[in-house]
Amino acid sequence: MRILQILFFCLLSTVAIAENHNALYVYSDKGVSSESLTHTLHTLHKLFDKKYTIKTLNAHDVIQGTWKKNAALFIMPGGADLPYVKALNGKGNQQIKDYVEHGGNYLGICAGAYYASREVQFAVGTPLEVVGSRELSFFSGIAKGPVLAPYYYDSNRGARAAKITISNNKLQRTTVFYNGGPEFIPDAQQKNTEVIARYEDLPQKPAAIIKVKIGSGTALLTAVHFEYDPALMDSSDVYLFPVISALNKHRPERIQLMDLIFSQLNIS
Repeated sequence: MRILQILFFCLLSTVAIAENHNALYVYSDKGVSSESLTHTLHTLHKLFDKKYTIKTLNAHDVIQGTWKKNAALFIMPGGADLPYVKALNGKGNQQIKDYVEHGGNYLGICAGAYYASREVQFAVGTPLEVVGSRELSFFSGIAKGPVLAPYYYDSNRGARAAKITISNNKLQRTTVFYNGGPEFIPDAQQKNTEVIARYEDLPQKPAAIIKVKIGSGTALLTAVHFEYDPALMDSSDVYLFPVISALNKHRPERIQLMDLIFSQLNIS
């Protein structure tokens, strides 16, 4: 009887711990694109409003680390990753690493994916060039881009409807928003990495979405913006109009991809 009581108490404790991890945190500070943040929050609220608390946090919050107590997921959205480096190098990155290594989940989207790679090679040989190592290094390899079109900070001229092929899933392919994202080039010794999706229209079909096991946690890095909803995009923008049309045609598949991505991060 005593053993049964102990087992029951342990089960209740485990359930309580799981329930306490009920917050989805989205980084919102210098470098984060307001557009990417809008789409990210819109998607999270649409999918998870009834199941999770959805919050934003700044660099100071990340460094403080109290968010780790109830975090089910930490999201680094798109934008420009150099301000992330400036704000989070050292204590901030250590908090993120500690969270993931001890069972947490990290989702890096575009700039957030560059930021979580060992090395960034962005727009090499152009005025926008950014090259350097990164502290988080969840992915032990190079995030090199942009791969589908040049990137433009002042317009959506480089936006594309990216065709991607999904690995090992009943959803075989879909079309998602792309603007400036990389391909993921692994080091020879890279381990614990799974390719979730590949660029369909590029030679050798490089990785577009990857999943990396980090300690007892998970980092999922996506070069493409699966979270972008065409309903929020400006159809009067000459660069976005054809992209919006393509995304609308593949809406069911995009929703399936979102379900797949969040299930890989233990969010459902």
